Amino acid sequence: MLTFASNRPIMRCDVDLKQLLVEGFLKKNKLAIIFVCRVMKEATKDHLKVFHKKNPFIKSLLEILKEG
Repeated sequence: MLTFASNRPIMRCDVDLKQLLVEGFLKKNKLAIIFVCRVMKEATKDHLKVFHKKNPFIKSLLEILKEG
């Protein structure tokens, strides 16, 4: 599970991954894109079965990545 220094999970309300991804592409910020990809990678671990390719949230992030 990916956490910040406070050792608690990143919540959707804390970080807007879609907006971060779009801004990363617009401003050519590779660090933002890598961060979003790392969060998605950690979210698809074995114990988190909710985050699969058919999940609408993950699907929208994958569409943004595909367009970029």
